[in-house]
Amino acid sequence: MTERALDITCQVWLEAAGLLAQTLSLEQAAPRLLELMAQRLSTRRARLVLRGQESALPRLVACLEPPAPALAGPPDLEPELWQRLLRVGQPFFLAGHSREPIFAREPGAQSLDRAGLAWLGAPIVWQGAGLGLIYADAIFAPPHPPEEDLDFLVCLAGLAGQMAGLESQVHLREAQLRRSNRFLRGELAEVHNRFLLVGASPAILEVQRLAEKVAPSRASVLLVGERGTGRSTVARIIHEHSARNGFPFCRVACAGASSEVLERELFGHAPGSGDGGEQLHPGRLEQVDGGTLFLDDIDELSLTLQSKLLRFLQDREFEPVGSVLVRRADVRLIAATSRDLARLVDQGRLREDLYYRLAVFPIALPPLRERGQDLGLLLDHFVERLSREVGRTLTFTPAAREALLRYAWPGNLREMVNLVERLLLLGGPGLVDLADLGPLLFHPPATRELPTAEAALSRLEEIELREVVAALERNNWVQSHAARELGLTLRQIGYRIKKFGLEKTIKQQRHRPPAAEANPRRSAPSSSLLSPQPFSL
Repeated sequence: MTERALDITCQVWLEAAGLLAQTLSLEQAAPRLLELMAQRLSTRRARLVLRGQESALPRLVACLEPPAPALAGPPDLEPELWQRLLRVGQPFFLAGHSREPIFAREPGAQSLDRAGLAWLGAPIVWQGAGLGLIYADAIFAPPHPPEEDLDFLVCLAGLAGQMAGLESQVHLREAQLRRSNRFLRGELAEVHNRFLLVGASPAILEVQRLAEKVAPSRASVLLVGERGTGRSTVARIIHEHSARNGFPFCRVACAGASSEVLERELFGHAPGSGDGGEQLHPGRLEQVDGGTLFLDDIDELSLTLQSKLLRFLQDREFEPVGSVLVRRADVRLIAATSRDLARLVDQGRLREDLYYRLAVFPIALPPLRERGQDLGLLLDHFVERLSREVGRTLTFTPAAREALLRYAWPGNLREMVNLVERLLLLGGPGLVDLADLGPLLFHPPATRELPTAEAALSRLEEIELREVVAALERNNWVQSHAARELGLTLRQIGYRIKKFGLEKTIKQQRHRPPAAEANPRRSAPSSSLLSPQPFSL
C-alpha cells in the first residue's frame, strides 16, 4: 500500500471514530459516509443500498446526486446484478455501460485501463453476510491508480458493516430486554391473578372475564365493591394486560384527604400556590402520562374536583393549581367505589355527567362472604403462600376451619390475609383451634345461609338496568332515541328490554297521559322501576 493509500485509510478511521461516537445507526450515518467519500475521492455520484427487510430488492439508504443537471444520477442495480454482487462479496469495477462486474481479485483486474471504468463499488458485510453495497462513479485523480480509490471504498464499506452489525446487536439486545420485561410483567400479573382470582365461583369468574375483556381498550372502568375485595388488584391486572403496561400505574386514595390537598396531588401546582416552591410541581396526571391512574373511593371527591376531573375525561386537559397554563396528558382512568353512585347522583352529591363518564364499563367485585365455595381454597392458598414467606407451618382443627368458613369476613380478602399472617407470626405449635380465633375475629361466625347466585340480579345487571331505564326515561320511552344515547343498536337495546322484562313498563309509560308538571332535573332512574331493596355494594 502506497503512502497516500495509508494516509487515506488513517483518515477514514479517524472519521469513523467521530461517526461511531455520534450514532450506531447506519441509515443516519450514511449521508455523512457519502460526503466523506466525496471529499477523499473526486466522485460526484454515489449510492448506499441495503438488503430489504421483506424483499430481495435493494433499498436505497443514501444517495449523492450530481451537482450538474446534465449528469445522470447513480444507476439502479438490476435484481440479477444485485444478487450476484452480494453473493460474491468482493469489491468490483463496472466498465463503460457494461453490467458485467469485474471483481478486483480476479486475474487481470490490476491491468485494467482506468479510462474505461465507469463505476466502482464494495460490499457491506457483517459476519460473512452481505448486507448491502456502496458504489460510485470512477473519477480518479492522476497519477494514482484506481486500486487506491477502491481500497478507500473498501475501508468505507467495512465501517458501514461494523455500524450495521453493532446496530443489529443493539436491536437484538433491546428485543431480548423487551421480551424479558413482558415475561416479568406477565409473572407479576399472574401473581395478582392468583391473589384475587383463586377459586371457581361464578362471581369471580365473571370478574376475570370482564377484566380481560376491557383491558385492551381505552375505556374508563368503574370497580364497584366493598373495601378489601381486591379493587386495587383488579385495577393493576387491567393495567398489566393493556397496551399501557410499559407506563406507570398509580393509585390515589380519595378518602381521608382534604379537597385542596387532593387537587394539588392530582393536577399539580404552580410556584407560589401555597408551598413556597419555585418550580411547577407536576401532579399524578403528568407523572402517569401514558399509563393508568386508579382513583380509589371516587365518591369522596368534592364537586369542585369532580368538575376538573370531568374536563380532563372529556378533553384530556387540565390546569395545575395556581396556573392558567393548560396541560395535556394521556391517562386511562380506573375508579373504585363501595357506594351506589346512582343514589349519590339523586342526592346531588355526584355530577350526573361525571357518573356516566366513570361508569363506561362497570365491574362488580363480590364480597368474600358471597364467594361460598372459594373460601376454603382462598384460605389454603394464603396459608401456603405466607407459610413459605414466614418459614412456619399452620393448620386448623376441624372446628376452627368450620368457623372460618362460616365467618362473615367484613374485611374481605384483606382481613383473611391479615388473620393468616398474624397466626403465623404468633408462632405456637402451628395447630389453631377455635379458642385461638376468638380474639382475632371482629364478628362472630355467620350462621345465615349465603344467597344463591340466582336469587337476584347480579350487581352488574342492576347497573345495566339502571342505565337502560334512565335512558328510556330521558327520551320519553322511545327505544331508538335511547339506543342512540347509549351507543347501542336497536337490536341490542331490544335484547336488554326483553332481558329485564321492560316491555310492559314501556307500553304503560308511552300511553300514560302527560303529568301536570315535568321534573326539569335529569337524574338516574327512579327506584319505583327497580327492586324495592336498596342497591348497595
